[in-house]
Amino acid sequence: MTASFTPAPFHGRRFHNLSGRPPQRPADVLRWLARRRPKPWPRQVPTRLGEMPTPNVDDGSVRATLVGHSTVLLQSAGLNLLTDPVCSPAHRSSALLGISACALRHSP
Repeated sequence: MTASFTPAPFHGRRFHNLSGRPPQRPADVLRWLARRRPKPWPRQVPTRLGEMPTPNVDDGSVRATLVGHSTVLLQSAGLNLLTDPVCSPAHRSSALLGISACALRHSP
C-alpha cells in the first residue's frame, strides 16, 4: 500500500482550507459545542490485524509500518527503527517515576 500526502497550502499567516468552506469564528465553534449531540461511544470497535512485517528489509527499499497512534516501524538497509514519542526525553512521566521509558537493544 502506498500513501501520498500533500501539505495544505499555507498563505503567509494561515493555512488555506481546501474544502471551500469559510473559516469558522470562535463564536461559531462555541455555538457548535453548546448545541451538538454526540452519539454514545461504542462498547467495542472491530479491528483487523495487518500483515506481520518482515524481520529485515535489505533489498534497497524502505518500508514503513504503522504500529499505533504515533508509532511507526521504519525498515531499510537491514535496519529496523521504531519511532515512539514515549521514548522521547520530552515524555517526563517515566522520569517522575524514576524508571526508563524504553530500552534500546540490537536485534539481528
